[in-house]
Amino acid sequence: MTICKSLLKHGYAKFRLEVLEYCSTDKLLTREQFYFDSYNPEYNILKIAGSPLGYRHNEAAKARISLASKNRIVSESTRYLKRKILLGKTLDSERLENMRRGNVLKQTILLTKTDTGDTLVFSSVTDAGKFLDISRTTIRNYLLKNL
Repeated sequence: MTICKSLLKHGYAKFRLEVLEYCSTDKLLTREQFYFDSYNPEYNILKIAGSPLGYRHNEAAKARISLASKNRIVSESTRYLKRKILLGKTLDSERLENMRRGNVLKQTILLTKTDTGDTLVFSSVTDAGKFLDISRTTIRNYLLKNL
């Protein structure tokens, strides 16, 4: 966003876009890193070529990305390709543990009966949904909205 503000403030005439070097794709990251190190560009927030390390989406961007992905229709051929890529892929235990912790559907659910005050414990959203005879998506939505 900084470069956009600078373009508006100083005008396009104060900036230039030029090709520094033509190179093959196998040398691209090496050369990009060379120019990062040599020029230390003011408007480039990433310091390592080819790496998103250090970049963070702001909340507005996260909201737009989330909204765009909610109604996305994925074709069956795309689903097939994704499955094919993931088939046989193994994840390390740390990654699996992070996925488990981040899975809202797998968290312990406490239900308290308002009339008796009794509390029931369910090991997953799915189990709680079955008990209440509602979908797990409904419970998930309540959890995400902190209701």
